[in-house]
Amino acid sequence: MLEVKVRQPKCTFCPYHHRHAEACGTKLKGVYLRPFSHYCTGGKRPRVFKPKDPKEKVPAWCPRKITPCAMRVYHYKNPDTELLQSLLWQRGMEPYVSAADYAVCYESHTDISAEEFQNEVSFLNLPDRLGFPLHPREVLEIDDGLYPYFFYLDDKLRLHCIHFRKEDCGRNTLTGFSATEVAQWRE
Repeated sequence: MLEVKVRQPKCTFCPYHHRHAEACGTKLKGVYLRPFSHYCTGGKRPRVFKPKDPKEKVPAWCPRKITPCAMRVYHYKNPDTELLQSLLWQRGMEPYVSAADYAVCYESHTDISAEEFQNEVSFLNLPDRLGFPLHPREVLEIDDGLYPYFFYLDDKLRLHCIHFRKEDCGRNTLTGFSATEVAQWRE
């Protein structure tokens, strides 16, 4: 399983971050752009980075930033998929985490960032930190609006930060599970 390292997001990788590279200033949508200034077009109007704003990190005023972070838990979309993965695991095969096999079963908000989550949380304090239990083979998403990170809890109760294509499970719904079963997962 390919692991991902959680990194602090930077504006340089954002599609809305631009640099005004002309030698003379211009006006863009009512905002004056000084020569060689950085600006963000993520909101309704462009916003020029001020000298006091961080050079590398995302500023507090970033329009894409979600505070508090969104948190989603993904579970297998049906019992058949869950059974298949269990059989593969019993035969000694490493499970393949595919977003097409998962559906969102719980959504909430959290005050912990993905970086803090990876550094602080072990399985022992996981329910206390999240406020609900995370079961083996579930995927937890922590999205700060800039870059979502996905954590997979394996059968040996270890957390892994993984690649997970959220777009592939966008239309999946939980089928074959009763409402009481789904509610019991979060108790």
